Amino acid sequence: MGSMKDIVVLFLALLLMRSCIIETEYTNQYVLQNETSHSIKIQAYYRLDILYLEKSERIFILPHGSYTVDKQAGYHSEPLGVFNRWEIDSISIVFDEEKLLVQYCDSGPLSFCKLERNLMDFDAEYDTKKIGRSSGKDECRFTYTFTENDYEKAVNIQN
Repeated sequence: MGSMKDIVVLFLALLLMRSCIIETEYTNQYVLQNETSHSIKIQAYYRLDILYLEKSERIFILPHGSYTVDKQAGYHSEPLGVFNRWEIDSISIVFDEEKLLVQYCDSGPLSFCKLERNLMDFDAEYDTKKIGRSSGKDECRFTYTFTENDYEKAVNIQN
């Protein structure tokens, strides 16, 4: 049986090896760009969480403005995109409090559904640009652009 000194040395060696593990962390940037002449209000929902419905995430973007958020990626990563949850299954997009676009997915999170102009589909709907490198990983800017075509496709809100 080892002495107390051997146990302490072994413990310190294990602790030292543990501290040598590289934890890859880098940051990606997500941008919602409004190229319309209309203000935009975006609300994101997770319909299966009744408490979350009451606290839906809201984003406001002025005409020709943008909304940007930086998110930790890699070790201790945050959910992809501009929202704080990845389970978002419904999004309402309101232009000037007059016109509405709704995106929803009955089978799960929006990121798993194929929809036209899906705000949660980072591969198909976002322009991706490398903006840097950290911890050996590319850091990217993902930009989703609202256009006048989005406004035209929105339906009038009934008063």
